[in-house]
Amino acid sequence: MKFIQSCALMLFLSACGSDLLTPQDDISRSFKGLDQDLILIDIGNLNISSSEISGSGAFVVNDPLSGVASEAHFKIDAALREGSWLEFIVFSSSDLRDGISFLFRRSENLVSLKISNSYRQASWSDMIRLYDEDRISFSLDVHNQEQPAHFILWDGLVAGRRIADLIDSAEDDLNLGNGRGAFWGMRLENATVFQISREQAVKSHD
Repeated sequence: MKFIQSCALMLFLSACGSDLLTPQDDISRSFKGLDQDLILIDIGNLNISSSEISGSGAFVVNDPLSGVASEAHFKIDAALREGSWLEFIVFSSSDLRDGISFLFRRSENLVSLKISNSYRQASWSDMIRLYDEDRISFSLDVHNQEQPAHFILWDGLVAGRRIADLIDSAEDDLNLGNGRGAFWGMRLENATVFQISREQAVKSHD
């Protein structure tokens, strides 16, 4: 029975679409910190220039992952001021639903992280470290082809075997299920993003 359930989930993950979105001229923008177009799904008061995205709102990157049952590595360089937050969502639908969410929030120089999956109604949260400056950067592996999804978070833009990870869902026994789409993007609240990119997974399981 467990094998049949596993196969059914993999068929579901493989069947979900990951086609490019059709950008509209009035909401598709680019900045130098990203090679692809942004599709603004909640324009809010976002300000987009060649060097940064700032303010409040939400966007999806018009560069879907190779499939729902796949893996990728992400790098984000941002600034969080007092009371601001940044939510990075991966393996979601094109409107950022049903994905795995990584919510970074600053309060009194402490940056907390909440990881959740909306359709599973599962979450985990903790304070990850003290940042004396507004600027934060992190790297993230997400392996959505595993059951449950396996994710690893590193502090900084360099990740690998010689860099200690902050969180490893396998080692920390975090079961938040899987994302159900192939898109990725962000929601911002008074935050600034300088770079967002994706690459091949650092710790690939292929």
